Amino acid sequence: MSAYVDSLSSLSFSSGKVCKLFNDHLHELHIFARELGLTELAFFQGPVPHYQLTESKRKRAIEKGAVELDNQGLLAFINRAKRRGWIIRKQ
Repeated sequence: MSAYVDSLSSLSFSSGKVCKLFNDHLHELHIFARELGLTELAFFQGPVPHYQLTESKRKRAIEKGAVELDNQGLLAFINRAKRRGWIIRKQ
């Protein structure tokens, strides 16, 4: 099961840095998230379904095998997901 994390970034409503955890398959994403101790409250059903991770959860995800993607890797993932119909398109 592959999971991916992007770079940490600061959000205006967050006290710390966060990143996104995502996967090619939604079912696998939820399994990986549960293994990290995440609840559905951390899940965002947007154009790219993902979980928000704190810095410590990101580190744990990488330790469990998540692949770090830079901006170029994230863009490649999104483009691949669009071609395969995994991206949720806004109506």
